Order: sequence, then structure tokens, then C-alpha cells
Amino acid sequence: MKLSFGFSSETRRRRLEVTLAIVLSAAATVALSHFIQVDPSKLPSAAIVTPVSERLEMPSGRVGRRPPPKVDPALLDAIANADIAAMDRLYKPGMPLDETLYAGAATGNVAVVRWLLDRGADIHEGADSPNAPILRADEHPEIVALLLERGARMPSLTDAARAGAVNIVTDLLGKKADVEPASAPPLHAAIASQRAPLEKKTTIVAKLLEAGANPNREVIEEDAPPDRPITIAVKSCAPEVDEDDTRDANVAECLPIIELLMKHGAKASGFALMAALDLDEPVLDKLLVRTEPGATAIALAQTPFTPFERTLPQVKKLAAKGVDWGWHDGEEDEALPLVAAVERADRESVAHLIARGAPVNRHYKSGRCALGVAIEHLSGDEPEYARMVELLIAKGADVNLRLPDGRTPLHAAASAGSVRAIHALLAAGARVNELTLFETALDAAENAGQIPAARVINAAGGVRGRPPP
Repeated sequence: MKLSFGFSSETRRRRLEVTLAIVLSAAATVALSHFIQVDPSKLPSAAIVTPVSERLEMPSGRVGRRPPPKVDPALLDAIANADIAAMDRLYKPGMPLDETLYAGAATGNVAVVRWLLDRGADIHEGADSPNAPILRADEHPEIVALLLERGARMPSLTDAARAGAVNIVTDLLGKKADVEPASAPPLHAAIASQRAPLEKKTTIVAKLLEAGANPNREVIEEDAPPDRPITIAVKSCAPEVDEDDTRDANVAECLPIIELLMKHGAKASGFALMAALDLDEPVLDKLLVRTEPGATAIALAQTPFTPFERTLPQVKKLAAKGVDWGWHDGEEDEALPLVAAVERADRESVAHLIARGAPVNRHYKSGRCALGVAIEHLSGDEPEYARMVELLIAKGADVNLRLPDGRTPLHAAASAGSVRAIHALLAAGARVNELTLFETALDAAENAGQIPAARVINAAGGVRGRPPP
């Protein structure tokens, strides 16, 4: 029986030829793949694939290159002990020597450093950091000379200052190194250093200041307050809180630096004063000798946002220095000590600041005032801010001076529903039926559903306002 698929014999022949050509092409490709060897060096860098044997899973889940093999711990011990005989015994040609030069330079033994360099230790490892071997060897001029002879780069002044390398800092300053580079100032680095002992740090700071480093230079980093040398110095001995919530500050570690900076014309910023409030009184006393404009206002206004509760004696010290009560830097940066004290319900500080001249009725550019802030924090069942309203009234707050948002104090208190604050305002002469956009205090209480407040206002003669025409 003959089957027919509806194709002509010519069409069937052509299809068979095409199929045969495809099969032969695939077979040829497989065969050639066994003979062609690709030279990775001839490939573009993006095409080079790390062999599986050299890859490992990183903690982040990404695949990365396997880290270099670790140095034999016994060899590291021998280097640290400058035991060249043990080093000879333990070393095998090709053994890794990563980071051994740091340890060798720190020994002060030039023979150890020469031994490492002769066996291929990388002289440029960590060259652009405070960990450079040449900085580790700062107190050993023979090693420094050997490293330079073998091609080590001289470190930057900033790295030398951060490493506490007094001799290299002196050498660089003698060669007129720039003490005010565009970024990473050496003075800031020296003061912030946690590795240099106080004696070395003080020596380096003194040398930098004598060479013209600016003790008031401000460095601004993203999402951080501006740092000046004096602020860094104060923070360097700030207290740490342990499990028992106790503070341990080492003022002896920062006071000499602070004194040195002040001697060269440093001015205490508001952030430096804030940091000093956590320390012993001598630090604050030193800083208050010379302050920047607005410094006391900033410190007083930022008090609630710092780690520890401030005491009244500290507030008194700052206020006694003199305060710009409405200090601001630009359109938005304001420091309002009285408003801040009201906001944190610090009645003692509020009373003292007003006694020192804080204007109780002043409306600030930001649209805030002391009485308004106290009222906006009112709550029907919380007396804390109602007591603050009473204090401000007792200290001269005008109960009929409209708040920055246009409302009367009574209208705002009625909306909040604080019966205690309403009684205080009415007793001080608040006009009960003053209109705010055709609305009286009684309207405000009723519209906010504050029934007890509405009853008090109504009993004092409050009426509803007229609807707008």
C-alpha cells in the first residue's frame, strides 16, 4: 500500500537535504570543541569567568573570589618575636606573606623587614592608609629608610596624623606638606585618632596648629552635624553607658587637646557645647571662654535630643554666657531654647530662661511661640502641659495674643479639650467670645467634641459665633 503525504518528489528531496545539513553541522561543532583551546588572556576581561574551584559563596549570597591563603600563624608569631631562625625554618618558597610587613615593621628590627622584602612581601600593601608599614615603623628610622629605598611611597600628612606617626608628620611638615587639603584635614584626623596615645596626639596637634592648620575649620558629612576640631576633641572623651546606665568619661584624654585648640583661637560651636554637657564641668568651663555666635542657643535648644538628661546648673551656665533667643542660620535652621524647653516640659529650665531674658511672647520665623507649643501638646487627661500653660501665664504670656496660626490661645485650648488650661486662660483675662474665622472658643470645643471644655466656656459667658455672611 502506497502512502501519499501530498508532497511532490522534488519537495521531499529538498527537505531531506536541509535536515542532513543541520545534522552534519551539529556534529562538526561538537567535534571541533574537543580540539579548540581558548586562551583566557585573549578574551576581554568581562568574558573571563572565575573557575568554580576559585569561587565561593560570600555571606551576602553573592559569589566572589576566594580570599588569598592565610599566612602560617607560626610564621606570624616568629615575625612578631623577630625570631629569624624560626622564620627560616618555617618558611617555604611560595608561602603567602600577606600583611606580614605590618608585623615586621612594628618589631623595630630592620633585619626582619629586610628578610620579608627579600622573600617578596608586598611593600605597597596598605600604602594609602594609616596602616602602611612605613607608619608602623615611624619610631625606627632604619626601617623607614629601608622601606623608602625599596620603593615605598611616603604617606599623606592625614594618614600620618591619624596613625600618630610624630616623626613622619615632622618630616612632611618640614617639606611644606599642605596642612589644609581640600578633604580629610590632618588636624581633624589627628584629634579623631583612636590609635595614637595622648602624648603623641598632643604633639601632632601642636605641630599642625603651628604650621597653620585652621582650628575652626568645619567638615560637613552627609546626614551628620558639622564637625570642627573642638567638637571632635570633646567627643573623643565622651562617656560610654554600660549595662547599669552609668557614665565613664575620661576628661584627661581630651582636656589637653581642648586647651591647645583654644590657645590657638578655636571657638566652641553649639555641637561642642552639647557634647560637653555629658562631661565634667571643667570641659564646659573651658569651652565657654570663647564661643561662636548662636552656640549657647544651639546647645540649649538641642538638649532634648542628646543622650543624657541635662541638669539645671548646666542650663544656668549656658544661659549666663548669653543667648540669642531667636538664633537662626538661614531660612530654616533655628535654635529656640525657650520653645525647646517648653516642648520637653522642663518647667525649671523654662522659668530660668525667662528670668535670664527669654521673650515669653515672641513669635518666631518658623511660626512657633512658647504658649502655642504648650497648647499644641495639651491633652484632656494629661496635666503636664496644662501646668506649662499656667507657668507661662504666670511669667507674663499674653493670653489674648493670637498664636502664629491665627487662633486665640483660648480657641486652641478649647479644641484640645484641656479644662485646666481653659480655666487658667479665662482667669488671666482671655476674651471668651473672640472670633477666629467666625468661630468662637465655644464653637471650637463643640466642633471637636470636647463637651466638658464647652460647658466651662459656656459657663464663663461663651456663645456660639455667627455663621459667615
